Amino acid sequence: MADSIRETIIQSLEAQAATITTANGYDINVATVERARRYFESDELPAVGIFDGVEESTSQYNMTTNAMDVAINMHSDAVAENRSLHANKMMASLKKGILSGDRTHSG
Repeated sequence: MADSIRETIIQSLEAQAATITTANGYDINVATVERARRYFESDELPAVGIFDGVEESTSQYNMTTNAMDVAINMHSDAVAENRSLHANKMMASLKKGILSGDRTHSG
């Protein structure tokens, strides 16, 4: 059986987050990407946790629209530089990595 649209979207987000490295033109190297994980060991940082949310469905004019919230947590051990600067670099890299390309994530 093929994956659901929901699963396809989460897999796409995981794959794109895993490409966030300085070699690919980002400001940080993401070491770990996992679903539904809130805590990471220091040797797994920087890390990204992806959480799929509740799906909502609305119908109007014979068309159904489905939407699902996704929470993305970023984790870092920003000892070497300003923590605010590092957090901003992480956020910019994550947005660039996830929002570039197919914005529907094959959903």
